[in-house]
Amino acid sequence: MDNKCGTFYVIGAIDVITRIVFPYACTRYTVICARDFLLKLNQIFGILDSEAHLQRDDGTEFMGEFEEAAKKFGINLITNYARCHLKDRVS
Repeated sequence: MDNKCGTFYVIGAIDVITRIVFPYACTRYTVICARDFLLKLNQIFGILDSEAHLQRDDGTEFMGEFEEAAKKFGINLITNYARCHLKDRVS
């Protein structure tokens, strides 16, 4: 998104039970921003070691680092691949 102050990126999460939305804006799209997103998400939802599931798209930006950070939080990642909606479905 462009604005008068420059470009910023929004990472978002939605709790599917409570429908609480958590958007997180950052000026650079880096692994540090993704890690900070997980830290803030933990402050709000208490996801650390809760066996939470986080659904994401198949974007390849810093995927390995994000997976490592999620693993440290005890988060199970579910990846949605384009045009293949049933591949990672949780039963």
